[in-house]
Amino acid sequence: EAVRAGVAAPLGIGGAVRVFSLSEGAALAPLLRAAAQRLRAGAAGHVILAGVSGPALPAWWHRLRRDGVLCEQGFPEFLAEARPGVLPGEGGGAVVLAPYATVAAGGESVHALVTGVGDGSAESAVSGDGAGSGIRAALDAAGAGACPDYIEVAGGVSPGLDDRVLADLQDAYGGRTTEAATTAIGSLTPVVGWTLNAAGLAALIKTARALACRILPPTPGS
Repeated sequence: EAVRAGVAAPLGIGGAVRVFSLSEGAALAPLLRAAAQRLRAGAAGHVILAGVSGPALPAWWHRLRRDGVLCEQGFPEFLAEARPGVLPGEGGGAVVLAPYATVAAGGESVHALVTGVGDGSAESAVSGDGAGSGIRAALDAAGAGACPDYIEVAGGVSPGLDDRVLADLQDAYGGRTTEAATTAIGSLTPVVGWTLNAAGLAALIKTARALACRILPPTPGS
């Protein structure tokens, strides 16, 4: 109800509104797919995806230090030669989804058009060969055959994880063509910190705005 009052009411969204809240460890893709199914079925006029990362309590800092990914000195960076780790992030994010016909008829702003959603996490778990097969499964499920002009990743956590992210992307996109001369890669994590429940939504919002404005915000270290 807090999300409904804080997001739907100020935007003037009425009628059947469904709210999906991301909890810790929840992946964004399955919720996006569930939201799309409800919208197609007419079970809701609007769907709000929301996630909140509360204050970075000492336990969160200790957890990052225990896992060896806490930025103890300097600032978080992505793909730099010396990557010091990540810092906890605070804040929240919310995305409002609605059928395109409804939005267009009402004269609302369209910031991004979702044409397909793929979730390859289960595929990766079965194959055991990293996230490459999962990304390929997600691309196929979303009908994205070509290599995109931009890829947003959860990078800047640690050198080992960053290297693994790049290896998974090379595995997933190997052999796919692209109209662009290069494919840009960025990460919001070094900029705002690791925001847990809000991380996926924050990255989605950043990517949508960056592509709409045709400006890619800099990623520290890249």
